[in-house]
Amino acid sequence: MVLPTDFIVDIDSSKESWHIVARVVRLWKIPNFHNAKISLALEMVLCDERGGKIHAVVRRTLVYKFQSTLIEGAAYSISNFGVGENSGEFKYSMHLYKVNFEYHTRVVLMRDCTIPRFQFSFVSLADVMAPSFDNSYLVDVIGVLTGIGTEKEYERNRKKYRMNVMELEIDGSKIECALFENYLDDLNAFLASGNTTNVVVVVQLAKVKPFKGKVSLQNSLHATKLIFNPDFDKAVELRKRLEENTESVSQPLSQIAEVPKLTMEEEFLTHTVMKTIEELKDSNEECCCIVMATIKHLIEGEDWWYKACRCGTSIFSDSKMYYCGTCNKHIVSVFYRYRLKVREIDSTDSATLVIFDRDAASLLDISCSDLLESTAQPNDKSFPAEISALVDQTFLFKVENKIVSNSRFETSYKVRRVCSDSELIQQFKDIHFSKKTDDSLDYVISDSQQLVGVVLSTDLPKQSMMMEIILFLMGSDDGQGLTMDSDSVTPCKRNSAECTDDPIDASSSVKLKKVIKQEKE
Repeated sequence: MVLPTDFIVDIDSSKESWHIVARVVRLWKIPNFHNAKISLALEMVLCDERGGKIHAVVRRTLVYKFQSTLIEGAAYSISNFGVGENSGEFKYSMHLYKVNFEYHTRVVLMRDCTIPRFQFSFVSLADVMAPSFDNSYLVDVIGVLTGIGTEKEYERNRKKYRMNVMELEIDGSKIECALFENYLDDLNAFLASGNTTNVVVVVQLAKVKPFKGKVSLQNSLHATKLIFNPDFDKAVELRKRLEENTESVSQPLSQIAEVPKLTMEEEFLTHTVMKTIEELKDSNEECCCIVMATIKHLIEGEDWWYKACRCGTSIFSDSKMYYCGTCNKHIVSVFYRYRLKVREIDSTDSATLVIFDRDAASLLDISCSDLLESTAQPNDKSFPAEISALVDQTFLFKVENKIVSNSRFETSYKVRRVCSDSELIQQFKDIHFSKKTDDSLDYVISDSQQLVGVVLSTDLPKQSMMMEIILFLMGSDDGQGLTMDSDSVTPCKRNSAECTDDPIDASSSVKLKKVIKQEKE
């Protein structure tokens, strides 16, 4: 019996039996890092003749059954599959649902299929950079290669990663795309060919990464695909226009200027705004700022550590294993990471800060796993002596302020970086908390110890202010007071002077003169 064919756009949870004819426009494996012969899953994006797309998954226990049948670029008749919700941190299609292959799923190769080989859903930079864009969806982009960065190596969780950045021009605007590991190898292999003029690049299933107001692209862990100078119509037309345009933007590739990494001194003293805790709490904009504060309390009742995946994300128990939502898979290796919640205080207010693994390990000079190993009762929520020793210590914190819509709960602030260097802390104090002269009162003393000038810009009674100055000067270190005649105001006459509304006698030998304070240039 020939099954009726459904369209991908119609797939939902309303019925059990579905039948589609679709081309596999992208296929990738989720590798098992502990056993290269076994894949944790087989995933793909399917596209039908109407251009509808849907994410499809073959779970680990069924990979052996379908991996030799499914080929990227081939078209198939697929039936008897399950339908699940398209959820997760990153989504590979705009469809509300996804296809789950089951043991009895039927897959038949379609040799004569009219579905185009290349099926992309290109987005414009205007859409990607719009504040309303949902960056949980991976996107397809096409652009002209205009620049290459400098290859770098990073270390995270004791593993080294290579990366570089390429710059693409799309519709007259430029965007950077970060490439890691295997995708960097693909870029380097193409550049080695020497054909680097008027290069059209397609990045299929790229992540959109907004950061500090700037939007960039990045490869996903396994799903992204790079295609250089593809031969489908839109790419050919774009390259033809570039070759015909004598003002082509791509001759030759430019070197992307590196943004130098800030030193600790630059980050904490000059390049980041300083705020008190009170100002931090009152701020209604998302930003990072430097706060100088003292740890007064450790938040009790919560673990100071958590179990994490290799990527740094917290994990939870599932099916007698641990599951990482970021990596979207079960994991075997578990890592322990710091998460310290502390109460900080300065002269204006107090707040709760959360210090994560890198900075906590820097402050304590010991890794979380090593500290747990040395703790007698690791499941006890009490704090080891190394952590308790942080109380009453003052640090500089680079704090992230995020606007939270629910104001019923007290906000906690994530610490992005900590400075414990005593010299930098002192420099910070000198810059922001140096003792300032009283702007409301200046006085000048002549060589003869006579009071020459007084600037008054206060609502306090003039007599009281003047007497305070006079008494201060009479008690100077050299033992010489002011020379006064019998009619001058003396300490004994202080009360009567403060109680009267009459000004002090201008004929006194203590010459008083109002002086207009000049603005500092």
